[in-house]
Amino acid sequence: MIKYETIETYDRFRELEQPWNELLTGNPLEDSFMRHEWFDGWIRSRGVPDYPICIVTGWRDGQLVSIAPLQRQKTKMKSVPVKTLSFLQSTISPRCNFITTSGDELEGLLDTIRGLGQWDLLVAENIEEKQPATKGFLSYLQENQLAHNIADGFQAPYLDISGTWEEHLESMSGKRRRFIRRECIRKLESAEDYSFELITSPADWDRTLKAMLEVSGRSWKADNGTAIGQVQGAIDFYTMFTPVALERDMVRIWLLKINGQYAGFDYYLHWKTSNTGVRSDYDKDFAFYHPGENLKLAILKNLFDEGRLCQFDFGGVPSNYKTKWAREIRRHLTVTVPRGNLLGKAIMLWKNRLAPMFSRPEVPEEEESVT
Repeated sequence: MIKYETIETYDRFRELEQPWNELLTGNPLEDSFMRHEWFDGWIRSRGVPDYPICIVTGWRDGQLVSIAPLQRQKTKMKSVPVKTLSFLQSTISPRCNFITTSGDELEGLLDTIRGLGQWDLLVAENIEEKQPATKGFLSYLQENQLAHNIADGFQAPYLDISGTWEEHLESMSGKRRRFIRRECIRKLESAEDYSFELITSPADWDRTLKAMLEVSGRSWKADNGTAIGQVQGAIDFYTMFTPVALERDMVRIWLLKINGQYAGFDYYLHWKTSNTGVRSDYDKDFAFYHPGENLKLAILKNLFDEGRLCQFDFGGVPSNYKTKWAREIRRHLTVTVPRGNLLGKAIMLWKNRLAPMFSRPEVPEEEESVT
């Protein structure tokens, strides 16, 4: 028999680190952004102990067997206050989902969520379409004849890495190969000096963060208010998550220095054979050298040279610069489920009118778009 516990305090959440990560091991959802450390960094960056977590857990004989990593939020739709349950994720989270090992565990988890009070909508944002948990969730909604809305979420380009870099390069179009060799490599080599640095040690984090802030502050993102230093909580999140992640081989950061100055960085999540882009910025003054393209070039070549099957997920939306590197698309869905109360039902009736409020703004097709 499974017993369910809803966790709403940070101290209790902290006690879950070991069983949480053990449950995730070998699960189809296993990745750095589903591990306890990722969620812990996000919660701490938003200010504990008052952050409104609502993590539903299932336990069998004292062992953790299911998790719904949720949070409570309050928003307004057409000036109407609405209470939501949504995944405990940030704008840089690649995706999220319910963590279980079987359909029965998922059904019990969802039954428990439905029984919670003080919410109008359950918003399951950016769940990967092909994951077993997603299929189980949608089947549950259909079998129980529950009203719901399905909208497109992230459409993330990804590249399967196998064989050698030379073989992969030859598989590209002639135009793309010429661009890489003549525009990227040749222009970078024309600089007085340049160097790449792969950051894997927490001891290097302070100077790496300084470099990231400097580059981001001189990027095109600074012009539209999305540089790291301009986004509320961003510095706190990177500061709280990254040192732990570096220690546990959950993140990798590449820096590019040109003519003695940091010109760009690429920050991506890493776990076993998975690599997922999170943030990539470059200094506009160095645009001639294509720092973003050269960083991706160095990263992908390094992964090929490691000689093992793996994947690089560019995340987010299929911006032009991403699809030049990867054409396979990982489709995500956002599923909205109303509670059986009057407000929840009314919102579903108005959903078509409210649909734009559930969508993310388009990301500019720049060389280093935010994932």
